Amino acid sequence: MARLSYKGWYISCRPLRDSKKDWILEIEKGNVIHSHIMASTMTVGRIENFAYDKIDYYVKEEAKK
Repeated sequence: MARLSYKGWYISCRPLRDSKKDWILEIEKGNVIHSHIMASTMTVGRIENFAYDKIDYYVKEEAKK
C-alpha cells in the first residue's frame, strides 16, 4: 500500500519483518505513531477502511482536549 494522507494523518502499510504473512499498518501525525498488525487475509480495502475509522476516532479524541 502506498503512503496515504487523511485528515492530516499519514497511513503506511508494509510487510511485518518477523512474519511472511502479516502486515504492519502505521498511522502517524507528528511524533505520534499508532501501529497495528493486520492479518494477511485482509484485503487492501479493508485495511484502508480500518485506518480511516481509526483516524476518525483519533480526530474526535483530539477535539475533546
